[in-house]
Formats: sequence, C-alpha cells, structure tokens
Amino acid sequence: MKPGDEAMELKDRARRTEDSDEAIKLLDKVILLWLQAAEQGETEMSRTLNIGNARTAEANRSVMFANKLVDKARASSGDVEAGYLKEAADQMLKASLLRMEAAETAREYGYSAVYYNRLGIVHSNKAFYSYYHAWASDAVGDLDTALSGYKEALSILKTALGHFNKSLRIESNSDREDNRNDCLDYMEWCRASIQGVRSKMRSAR
Repeated sequence: MKPGDEAMELKDRARRTEDSDEAIKLLDKVILLWLQAAEQGETEMSRTLNIGNARTAEANRSVMFANKLVDKARASSGDVEAGYLKEAADQMLKASLLRMEAAETAREYGYSAVYYNRLGIVHSNKAFYSYYHAWASDAVGDLDTALSGYKEALSILKTALGHFNKSLRIESNSDREDNRNDCLDYMEWCRASIQGVRSKMRSAR
C-alpha cells in the first residue's frame, strides 16, 4: 500500500475511534506517512500537497490534545480548571497555524474549495483559542474578560462560516457540510456562554 493510501486509511480510523489516546497514536503514524509520501513525490506539486496533508494531521493531533485537556478542566474547578483551559487554548492556536500552512498549499495549486474549507477550519480553531481563554476567565470569576472573549470567539466563528459557505458554493461535499454545521453549533455554544456570563453579572449586582 502506498504511504498516502495508508495515511488516509489510518486517518479515518483515528476519526472513528472514541479513544483519544489511540487517535493520537494513529495520527502520529499518519503524519509520518504523509511526510514519507512527500519524500517519494515525483512532482513538486505532489510533494507540497502531501506536506500540507501532514500539517493537517498535526493540527488534528493538537485538537485531540486540546480535547483531553478540556476533559481534565471539566473535572476541575477554579485556578486548576483555568490552567487546563489555557493549555487547551494554546493547542488550538497551534492547530490553527498548522492548518493555515495546509490551506496555503491548497491555494498555491488552485484548489479553491479545499482552500476556503481549510480556511474555515483555521478560524474555527482560532475561535476556540479565544473561547477557552474566555472559559478560563469565567472559571475564576473574571466575568468582564470572559464576556469579551466569548464575543471574540463568536465573531471569529462568523468569519469561519463565511469561508465554509464560500467553499460549498465552489464545490459541495458531505465533509464540508459537516464542517459548516459544526461551526453553526459552535456559534450556539458561544451565544449560550455569553448569555450565561450576562446572567452571572446580573446576579452579582
């Protein structure tokens, strides 16, 4: 089996598994396989696109690490909860930067639908950097900072939605539809968090 084909197979397994540690192990293999495919690429285009695939896999791994940290945050409170959330935020920022690199490779070779879809995910990940920092502030009672952060996350998600819509107008598929729907769900999370903080502010008066 070619490295790229094996990478796709393992990527699907990582996405289906509910065991985050197993998913991370699979993604480690996916990254190495995409880099191997890049080394074996016969053209500059194939090499560059496979490096972009590797960056996407690295971003997915960062998101998995962030999710594990969020699980720890949910089981904690106060400063400890905030600490885990800030670490999760850093992982999401790392993911967004890696996805930006992957998006640029798609744009370089004219894959517009892929580019705008990846750009949407860049902004979704970036929104969670703001969201988790806002949640961390919320956890320690800094409601003004939390409210500002949740609003910022919502604004970034609106930008992400615009990119997803543009991608779908160029070429629609189920994965891109799922990304758009996820973005809409995240926007609802932000709105709920904003309302939650405002409610706490009213109660504190």
